[in-house]
Amino acid sequence: MWDGFIGNQIRRSNRNLLIANLCLLIGVCGLAGYNAKYLNDWFRGPVATAPERIAAIQSPADLDRDFVTLTVPAMIQTGYQEVTTNDSGKQTGVDADFQLVPVGHRALIVRTHPGSIETHLTGQLVEAPKEVVEGVRKQLPKEYETALLPFMLNTNGYRENGWWLLVLCVPLLLLALWNLAMWLRYTRDFATHPIVKQLGGRDGLAMCGPQLEAEMHGGGMAYGKARLTPSWVMVTQPFGIRIARLDDLAWCYKKVTKHSVYFIPTGKSFELVLWPMQASMFTAPGKQEQVDGLLAAIAERAPWVVCGFSSELERGWKKDRKGFIAAVEQRRNSNGRKSA
Repeated sequence: MWDGFIGNQIRRSNRNLLIANLCLLIGVCGLAGYNAKYLNDWFRGPVATAPERIAAIQSPADLDRDFVTLTVPAMIQTGYQEVTTNDSGKQTGVDADFQLVPVGHRALIVRTHPGSIETHLTGQLVEAPKEVVEGVRKQLPKEYETALLPFMLNTNGYRENGWWLLVLCVPLLLLALWNLAMWLRYTRDFATHPIVKQLGGRDGLAMCGPQLEAEMHGGGMAYGKARLTPSWVMVTQPFGIRIARLDDLAWCYKKVTKHSVYFIPTGKSFELVLWPMQASMFTAPGKQEQVDGLLAAIAERAPWVVCGFSSELERGWKKDRKGFIAAVEQRRNSNGRKSA
């Protein structure tokens, strides 16, 4: 049963599912690994650190954990700020102040909320951007210029990246694990695969499978990713294949999508939209001549199918689908075809 066309399609889609989700899993693990130190500190929280300990290091990497909390005697206003501007360059707000605190014999830049005077500080030690160091240095008395540490304490929004990483990584991780579980299920039992379910499960496959295999033995007519046989139309997809009997097809039409970048036209894409009577819509993308050829071939082989698009047809399909389908079935029966 699984040595022919259907079995090969299931193996192909299973392979793609495995490769795609292993890559996704590796990507998530790689992202988490790249940010492992940050995530470790994010989960464990800040650790109390003596100012003298901070003065003795050259980089935040010298500490096991760079989420720290410390108490300082005073905050020194530098007048240097991080501001937002509009398109014309006018200042519209202040995002942060850069203040200075003494730590041992050195001076530490602290990024704080605007106007903050808090001396019990909690934040992340990070490398200070060069422009921040230079901007702060210009505002300081000369005795502080050589005392500046090359890193700073960010107390303003330093935990935001952790939330973004969780929002990004956790759903992707769950998605990858779920899909790998589905891959394992589909690999163990081909009959559970969505391709088989389209055909009515194991019983449906037993009834229509021999006919489909026989028609696909000749390859059918290819129109891009779509193939048309005397009784079937199918479109290959990365993780499966959409299959519909021509007897079950109600409506199809060509769809043209125009593409542009900054209102500059960059081209068009074409696809044939296929609506089976009882299943969900699917599309057959391709070049214009491929889509036109498939539409013409379906119209010739299944003259009962409504081919083409109009606002009246769309309104009838949306508002009275049962009536639409009944009219198609009547046309099919009048063409001497029996309902499946």
